[in-house]
Amino acid sequence: MSAMGSMSVAGWSMANAEGPWPAAVQPQLPIGEVLRARRLELRMSQAQAAGRADVEQANYARYEQDALCPQMGTLLRLAYALRLPASQILERAEDLQRHRGRQLDARKVLGDLLRGGE
Repeated sequence: MSAMGSMSVAGWSMANAEGPWPAAVQPQLPIGEVLRARRLELRMSQAQAAGRADVEQANYARYEQDALCPQMGTLLRLAYALRLPASQILERAEDLQRHRGRQLDARKVLGDLLRGGE
């Protein structure tokens, strides 16, 4: 922790304003995919979701692409806009990540079988 109480990772302070993820702190959870899926489920445009969350539409698009890191307050506003608790956004992202891990494991097993069980 720095003197100001913010955590620093690879020269990037967690107290920074919203911005692109630094290389050392790339998001592991596909939060943007969850935001997009929920928005489409609600049949909202990006502009509508951005308006409800009180964020710029361009930034909302970047959140969906996981190109912009929302601060906690912004995540809470996004959750409100999409009528979904923030905890469920994170849980759904974790579920997606676990599912992808199982898919990768299954591909590895299949590949091993095709190669003769190496």
